[in-house]
Amino acid sequence: MSKRVIRIVAAVCLAATALSLSSCSLVASGTGFADAKDSVVLIVSDVGMGSGFAIGEPNKPVQYVATNAHCVLYEDGTKSSNVSVYFSYAANSFMRAEIIWSDTKKDLAVLRLPETTTEREAMVFCPSDKIDIYGEFYALGYPGSASFADDFKSYDKKDIAHTRGGIQKQTRVGDREVYLLDLAINPGNSGGPLVNTKGEVVGINTFKMNQYQIWTNDEGEVVDWEVINTANYAVAIDELIIGIDGLRIPYTIAGDVNTTAVVVLGLSVLAALAAAALLLVLTTKRKRPAAAGYPNANPAAQASAPAYTPAQTAARAYIRGLSGYFANRSFDIGQRLLVGRDSGSCAVAFPLDAAGVSGVHCELTFDGAVVYLRDLGSSYGTFLADGGRLEAKTPYRLTTGARFYVGSADNTFELGLM
Repeated sequence: MSKRVIRIVAAVCLAATALSLSSCSLVASGTGFADAKDSVVLIVSDVGMGSGFAIGEPNKPVQYVATNAHCVLYEDGTKSSNVSVYFSYAANSFMRAEIIWSDTKKDLAVLRLPETTTEREAMVFCPSDKIDIYGEFYALGYPGSASFADDFKSYDKKDIAHTRGGIQKQTRVGDREVYLLDLAINPGNSGGPLVNTKGEVVGINTFKMNQYQIWTNDEGEVVDWEVINTANYAVAIDELIIGIDGLRIPYTIAGDVNTTAVVVLGLSVLAALAAAALLLVLTTKRKRPAAAGYPNANPAAQASAPAYTPAQTAARAYIRGLSGYFANRSFDIGQRLLVGRDSGSCAVAFPLDAAGVSGVHCELTFDGAVVYLRDLGSSYGTFLADGGRLEAKTPYRLTTGARFYVGSADNTFELGLM
C-alpha cells in the first residue's frame, strides 16, 4: 500500500474515531436546573391551581403533563371537568387538558393536551437508583397559593420560582416512595418538578406534614396549639414512571443513550469508511506495473462469503404460571405484556391485595426472536429463578424455559416459545 493510501486511510480512521468519541454527548442528561424551567407549566382547574411539567421525549414536541392529583381532582376523587395548562397566563397562552391517569394514593396525575406543542420541553427522568442523594436539589414551580384568591397577573416562564436544598432521606409514606426534603414546598410549586443540578427530574413536589404542640385544659379539651415542625416531601419519579409505563408514554432516563443520534452517528462512520475503501480501490488500480523480470505473484484465491444464517424466530412467546394465583395459566406475550396489580394496565393482573406485587410490576417484550424481561421500578423486585434481583429499568434476555418471579417465589412464571 502506498504512503498516500496509508495517509488517506489514517485520516479517515481518525475522523471516524472523533465521531465515535463524540457519542459521549449522546448520553441523555439534563442541561441545568435553570433550563429545567422550560418544562414547567401552570395548572388551573375548578379545584385550584398548582404547577406541572412536560413529559415525553426531550427535544420533541410534547403532549403530556404531570402534576399532583390534588391540583385537578376533588377530595372525593372526582375529576375536574375544567383543567387548563398555561404556558403564559399574561399572554393568555394555554390549552385545555384531559386527565388520562391519576392515583390519589400517590397524589399523581397525567394530563393530555389536545395536540402537541413546542411551548415546553420534556424532562429527563432520574430514578432513585441513579440519584446522588447527597447532592443539591431545586423545587420548581409557580409561587403563591393554590387558590383563586391570589391576584396573579403574569405567571409567565420568568415567574417560575425555585427553592434550593437537599434530600434528608428516601422513605415510604403510605403506598408511595418519597423524599424527605430540607427545602420549602408551598401550594404554588406543588405538582412541579424536584430537579438535580443537571435539571433532571427526581421527584414531584407534593405535600408537607406539620407537627403540632397542643395544650388542653383539665377536661382534656384543646385550648391552644401551634406548629412546631414542618416536614416537606416529594414523591419519587419512580412512582410516576410506573404510571406512564402503563400509558405507553415515551420518556428518557438519565444516562440512557440517545438512539436516534447513535443511528445518525453510525451512518456517518459507515459513510466515512466506505469513502476510505473507495479511495483505496481507485488508488490501487492506478499503481505502477511491476518491474520487468519480476512478475506479480499469483493473486490469492478469493475467500467465499459465509453462508447467511437467518436468526431463529418463534411464532409465539408466552409465560405460564407455575405457582401462586396464576398457577397453570398461560398468557401470550404478543409484543408487550405487563404484569402487576393494576387491571387497567396489566394483562396479568394480580388481586389488589396481592402481597409484594406493585401496580405495574414488570414487563415482557417479544420482537419475534428474543424475549426481554424488565422490572418497572417495583417495590419488592422481580427475580430470576436463581434468586438474582433484576436491576430496575434494565432489560434481561430470557431463553426458553427460563423462570422468574415477582415479589416472592410464590409468584413464579416460566417462559415458553413456539
